Amino acid sequence: MPKLSLSLLFTLCLAVSMTAHAEIFSWQTEESTASFGDEPINTPSSTVTPSPTNTFASPAINDNRTSTTKITKKNTVTLYTTSWCGFCRKARKYFKDNNIKFIEYDIENSARAANTKKQLDKRHKRSGVPLAVINNKVIYGYRPNAYQDALN
Repeated sequence: MPKLSLSLLFTLCLAVSMTAHAEIFSWQTEESTASFGDEPINTPSSTVTPSPTNTFASPAINDNRTSTTKITKKNTVTLYTTSWCGFCRKARKYFKDNNIKFIEYDIENSARAANTKKQLDKRHKRSGVPLAVINNKVIYGYRPNAYQDALN
């Protein structure tokens, strides 16, 4: 028994002392997309900076309650579509024409998206495409006025 305990203790100490070291690099592509990787890329148009791992910098706290700083809301838009739907094309065009960033899921090509949409349909007792979820507000059909209201 003592031999087993000693052996287990030695193995545990050895495992704890073996740590891995990794370096993460971040860069921006020409399209201004942030990318991350374990090796720096070597392209003339990218700026590569090493990112510290396992660090957290807390935001500065300003307790000035009389501040007139305007807080801008970041909109989240998710669009569930099909390839054959004309109103889906109109919804997609609306978001693109108004420079509104959105994530589109074709429910016929993604089982996960189809399942998520099915759950939304069940919860809201509706169905159909396009289905837009804008800032957690669910909007069925092509309804530009409803889209704009949800964005404001």
